Amino acid sequence: MTDVTIKQAPALVAQRPTIPDSEFNDRLLRVQRLAESLQLDAIVVYSDDRAVMGAGNVRWLMDYFPHFEPIAVLVAPGQEPIAITGPESGSYIESTSRFRGEIAVTNEFVHPDEEYAFTTVVTLESVLRRLIPKQPGSRLRLGLVGADIVAPSLNAALRELAEVIIVDRPYSLLRARKTASELAVIRYAYDIAAQGILAAVETMASGNVTEREVGAEIDYALRRWGAEGSGIDTIVAAGAEHTYPVLHRTSNRPIKSGDSVILTVAPRYEGYHGAIGRTVLIGSVDPRIREAREVAIQAQQVTAARLRAGVTAAEMDSTARGVVSEAGYGDYFLYSGIHSIGVMEFEPPILSSFGDTTVETDMVFSIDIPMFHTPWGGLRVEDGFHIGPEGANALQAIPSVLDID
Repeated sequence: MTDVTIKQAPALVAQRPTIPDSEFNDRLLRVQRLAESLQLDAIVVYSDDRAVMGAGNVRWLMDYFPHFEPIAVLVAPGQEPIAITGPESGSYIESTSRFRGEIAVTNEFVHPDEEYAFTTVVTLESVLRRLIPKQPGSRLRLGLVGADIVAPSLNAALRELAEVIIVDRPYSLLRARKTASELAVIRYAYDIAAQGILAAVETMASGNVTEREVGAEIDYALRRWGAEGSGIDTIVAAGAEHTYPVLHRTSNRPIKSGDSVILTVAPRYEGYHGAIGRTVLIGSVDPRIREAREVAIQAQQVTAARLRAGVTAAEMDSTARGVVSEAGYGDYFLYSGIHSIGVMEFEPPILSSFGDTTVETDMVFSIDIPMFHTPWGGLRVEDGFHIGPEGANALQAIPSVLDID
């Protein structure tokens, strides 16, 4: 068995990397310039607390993670932004985010059965008219970020007041290339993820544990190292019946000799994610699993060796799938295996067979080689890579194979 003893202490809080205020100021200016370039009166950036993808848009813009009530930030060229949200979020925004502008409560964010006697609720139209100096009665042209998750009431109100143009893709491209500060934060997120994986293997090696108990040790390690949460729920999936599907919630199933165990760990630190996936074999397992895992590891290695600035999405997808298909496992490669990682655990650009992305330096990608819906269950090998001048650099140092005898 690989030595996974975790004696290393987490970095002191004062030494952990963060994103400076100046960077958030620059992001606001970039969104204002995007609005100008698209001839928009303003861009509406929407987020909620939906798992995986809900918070990322606003988190990147103003370092705010919505909870309970959604938020939309109205960004107009040459104007101070205005945040619109529900009655219970104002002080939460002020105490936890980098936003220092006006916060307004509008009808679209108020629960119809709740009473807030000391809150002034205003109309969305009044906020827009104060933000955007246009002739009364003139129709606005608004960009919308978060179109796939926006609350129906807000969506309807925006479309009644303005022409709405979906700008999710150009907005996501603003954050595709990471700054030095972002890279430092992401590297630490991967350090956290590695500690979660190692904690899981050490716990399983002790014997007589369940999936859920292993998940608890992972989550404890993540929090101890500074994670604020996870991009996806921690996955501990043991045995053919639980590794067969792509996703799994940890259960009280005991982990035993002969199991293969999928671990997927994606901590969120300072809004950014790391994501590591390992398939751990315990004792004597079905030899088909071991053989398939070797193919997945090889596919990831070949893909990482070719992943560099200038290659296209289609080329990289073909590379990853090609290795797996040539080995006879192509039918089990169920999703696009290469995606960016940042304020969402799974975010654009995604390097799919039909994508038009060209890889650039300082992008960060997860190379996730999946095999699921197989006769013997499934597996995953996932790691992160930063695109440097010479190619892809691994963001984690733990081995691909962490088996338990």
